Amino acid sequence: PYDDLKGLYRDAIATLVPSTWHEPFGLIVLESFAQGTPVIVNDAGALPELVDASGGGLVYDSGAALHDALHKLHSDRALAAELGARGRAAFHANWTEERHLAQYLALVDRHLERRGAA
Repeated sequence: PYDDLKGLYRDAIATLVPSTWHEPFGLIVLESFAQGTPVIVNDAGALPELVDASGGGLVYDSGAALHDALHKLHSDRALAAELGARGRAAFHANWTEERHLAQYLALVDRHLERRGAA
């Protein structure tokens, strides 16, 4: 259940998302950010874009880089906390249900205004 997952995310040093598939969007990344936990993602698909946009994690492109990222966050808890805080802030600024709905309705309003139906 998602309520159980929230606790696991919250108590983790980081969330590792090792997907080698070109993910179109990273729900796991956002779930981790919502709990203030940084992510470590493979350099594939949209996952690195979420990290770049938020500053909430690390990206790796090899086994050695993955090892380095894991070691970095395990040994530097202040860095992990900072990245987690960045991820949480970006989540609340960009990816909540409320934010998504506001952006969607603004898009609908712009479309209606262009059609003269506002």
